[in-house]
Amino acid sequence: MTQEVKLSQEEVRRGLVPLWMKIFGWIFISLGVIAAIILLLSFLVDDFEVNFDFLGLTYSGSEVTPKLLLIVSISMFFAVSAFGLVRGKSWGLMTCIANGFLGLVICGYVMAMSLSEGTIYIRFEPIVQVIYLIKLFKIKSQWMDPDSLT
Repeated sequence: MTQEVKLSQEEVRRGLVPLWMKIFGWIFISLGVIAAIILLLSFLVDDFEVNFDFLGLTYSGSEVTPKLLLIVSISMFFAVSAFGLVRGKSWGLMTCIANGFLGLVICGYVMAMSLSEGTIYIRFEPIVQVIYLIKLFKIKSQWMDPDSLT
């Protein structure tokens, strides 16, 4: 007698995510947690020196500034969206598509600003983000209807 095992929608979605995305996802989740800790320490500890670089956006200093809050917020958004993708949450794919485009915009901005300053600053991230977005769009229809795979 064989027993048929029905996978949950989240398990089916998790199976759609390739290993390299899972690895990068956990890296982004870790970076988001570290960013939150850094932000908390910068509020609690006087003269806590922060050096932060995310997608070319950099901050160095001991004060909490809007730039630091922006960089930490973006890294935390990447962490939350990576969690959604890695764990197969229904919202995970769409937030990762949004963060893929956001990452392209940020890297484009950073590279354009370097040109305006008379330097050439080419980043590697856009190449990976384009590959990432292509893969996300390839699994989108299956992600939205995981019952069609079981």
